[in-house]
Amino acid sequence: QALNSIACSFLSVTADGSSYAELVKHPNFHGFLQMMIDTFGHDSRLICHSVMPFWSGLFTNSTLVKTPAFTDFLESFVGAIASQLNPLSYPSEGDLDECENLSPAVLYIAHDFTSDEFQTFESGFRRSVLHLLELSASCAPEYCIEYGRHHLQKAAGNTASFEALVSFVHHVMMAFGRENFHNNEKLVRSSWECLNALLQLAIDGMNDNDWSGGDKNIATLAVSGVRGFSPLLEVDPSLTERVLEGMFHILRNTRRESVGDPIDVRRNKVCTTLINLCSKLAHHLIPQLEGLSTIVAGLRETITAGERRLLLEALVEVSNAFKTRDERTAFLTSILDKEMGVLLSSDLEALLSSSHQFCQGMGLVPPEEHCSVREELCGTMELLCAVLKRSSVIPDDKKEAESGGYVVEVYGVQRPVHPLSLYIPCFIGRVLKLLGVLNSLWDPGMRAEIEAIVPGLLDIDPATAFALLGDKKGMVEVQHDKSIALRRLLHNRIDRLWISANNIVASASSLMHQFYYGSEDLPQILFGAVISYLPHLPPHRVRTLIRILLKPLFVNCPRERISWFCPPLFLPIARHMLAFLSDGWQKVFDRQASRSEGTSEFDEMLHDKLLRDVSREYVDCLKCILISSHDEDASLPPPPGHSGHTVSAFCSALLESKSAVMPVMGVLLAALAWPDSAAFQSACSSLLVLLRELNTR
Repeated sequence: QALNSIACSFLSVTADGSSYAELVKHPNFHGFLQMMIDTFGHDSRLICHSVMPFWSGLFTNSTLVKTPAFTDFLESFVGAIASQLNPLSYPSEGDLDECENLSPAVLYIAHDFTSDEFQTFESGFRRSVLHLLELSASCAPEYCIEYGRHHLQKAAGNTASFEALVSFVHHVMMAFGRENFHNNEKLVRSSWECLNALLQLAIDGMNDNDWSGGDKNIATLAVSGVRGFSPLLEVDPSLTERVLEGMFHILRNTRRESVGDPIDVRRNKVCTTLINLCSKLAHHLIPQLEGLSTIVAGLRETITAGERRLLLEALVEVSNAFKTRDERTAFLTSILDKEMGVLLSSDLEALLSSSHQFCQGMGLVPPEEHCSVREELCGTMELLCAVLKRSSVIPDDKKEAESGGYVVEVYGVQRPVHPLSLYIPCFIGRVLKLLGVLNSLWDPGMRAEIEAIVPGLLDIDPATAFALLGDKKGMVEVQHDKSIALRRLLHNRIDRLWISANNIVASASSLMHQFYYGSEDLPQILFGAVISYLPHLPPHRVRTLIRILLKPLFVNCPRERISWFCPPLFLPIARHMLAFLSDGWQKVFDRQASRSEGTSEFDEMLHDKLLRDVSREYVDCLKCILISSHDEDASLPPPPGHSGHTVSAFCSALLESKSAVMPVMGVLLAALAWPDSAAFQSACSSLLVLLRELNTR
C-alpha cells in the first residue's frame, strides 16, 4: 500500500509531461523503478496485480517511456511479464498436504484465493498482463521479439513455460503492424529467426517417432505460435512460402497412429493454422492458388477426409481474393465436384426415400461401427457447409463489388450475390429432404423402433449433459466408457449431419434471396421438413434449431415476401413454443412448491438448464425478428423517452394478425416471471417497443 501510494504520486507529478526530466535525474529514480519491477514479478498474483495500474499509467506518458532512463529498465520489466504468463492452476487438497513440493506461486494462490475466486481472477489478470506486454512491445519491439526468440529454445523442455512464451511472442506480434517492418531490417530478421525457431520445433517434434507426451504438446504449441506472424509474412512473400512448405512437410511426414491417437489432433492443428494464414494472406497467396491446390491434391493418400476438408477450407479462404465472382465460382465448383456428385446421386435419393431406409443405409439400425456411406455423407455435408460460410465474403468497396459482379437487384434492393448462387438451387432441395428425414427420426413411432435396438441413441449425449452442468469428472468418465462407445459414435454422426443440414439451409437464406424466397413451394417444404417435427424434438435440439436456422430464416426474409413467407411458418412455431415453455416452467414452479423428489437431482438440474437455455434462445430470437434498431429517418434523434428502436417489417406484418400476436405476447409476458435475468431483459426490450406500437394503433 505504501509503495502504491508513492506510485500514484509519481504518476500525478508526471501527468502533464513537464516534470519527468527532473524526476529521471533523481538519485532514487532507478531504485524506485527497479522496486516496481520486482513487485510486478512477485510470486503472488495479488501483489503483482496491485501495481498494474502504475505500469498502465506509466505507458500513457509517451515522452517518458522513450527516455533512455526508462528503456534501460524496460528489458527487466519484459522478463517480469514473461514470468507472470506461466499458467497456474489451483492446487488440490492432496497437493496442499505435500506443500513442500509446490512452487511459491501456487502456495500464494492457495493463501489468497478460493478455487472459484481464482478462476475468475486469473482470466482478468492474464488479459491485463498481455495488455502491458503489447504496450512494452510498442516501445521496444526489437528487444521483445529477441527475448521471445532467445527463450523459446530454452523453454522447449517444459510445456507450461513454452506455452507462456508462445503466448508472449503472439501478443508481441499483435502489437506490430505491417508498417513496423518497413525499413526495419533488424526487426524483420529477429522476427523471422523467432518464427523459424517455432517452425523448426514443430517439424522436429511432429516427425519424432520416439516422442513423449510433452514433446507432442510442444510441437502443437509451436504450430499454434506460427499463426501470429502474419504481419511479418505480409511484408515478405518468400517467407510465406517457406512457412507453408514447413506446414505441408509436417502433413507429408508425420506418422499416423491408431484412431484416436493424439497425433491426429496435432495434424488438425496444422490444418487450422493453414486456414488462419490463408485467410490473413489471401491477397498475397492468390497467384499461388493453383500450386497450393496441386499440393493438397497430392496429399490425398496421406491425409484423412477431415484433414482434406480443412485444407480445402484454406484454399477457399485464398479464393476469396479473386476480383470477380466468375473466377470464384469456377474455383468453388471445381473443389465441390465430388460433393455435388454425392448429393445428387441416385444412391442418396434411394437412401432418403424413407426413415427406415435411411437408418439401414446409414448403419444406425442395426448399428454398424464402420459405414462408408455414413462417413462419406457426413464429410460431404460438412465440407459444403464450410465452403458456403467461408466463401460468403464480398468486397467491401461498393464499386469493386459491382464491377466484380457481386451485387444484383432483388425485389428493388441491391443485394450481394454469393459465388455459388446459381448452384445452390441444384442441391438445396436434396439438403431439405435430408433434414426432413433426420427430423423424422424423433417422430414417436420411429424413435421407439430405433431405441428398441439402440437405447438412448436419440437422447442428449451423456458427455454433453455433464458438460452443460459443469461436471468435468462425469464427462471424462463417459468419454472413456467403452460400453456406450458405439452409441456415442452413431449419435455423433447424426448430430454432425443434422447441424450441417440446418446450417446449409440457413446459409442459403442469406446468400440467395432471389431464388430462396422467390420459391412458391418453400414454406410448405420447410414446414414439412422442419416445423412439423418441432413438437417431437428434444430441448437441446430445439435450442440449436432456433439459433442456427429459424432466427436467420426470418431475419433474412425480404420485406416484400414477409406476408407470404412468414405466417404459415411462424404461427405454428409461436403456438408450440408458448405451450412448451409454459408447461416447462410450470413443472419447475410445481416442483419448488411441493419439494417433490419424483426424479433424480441430475435429471432435474438438466431439465432446468435446458429449459433456461431454450427460453433465452427463443426470447432473444423474438427480439431479433420483431425489433429494428434503425429508425426510418436516422438523421433525426429519437424523441424523449424513446429508445431509438422501432418495430421491424416482420413485426408490422405480425401485428396485423391477432392469432399470431397472442402467442408472442404470451411468451414475452410470461418471461417476466421466469427466474432468468437474461430472458427477462430481452423480454422487457421487446415488450417496450411492442406495447408502444400497439398503443399507437
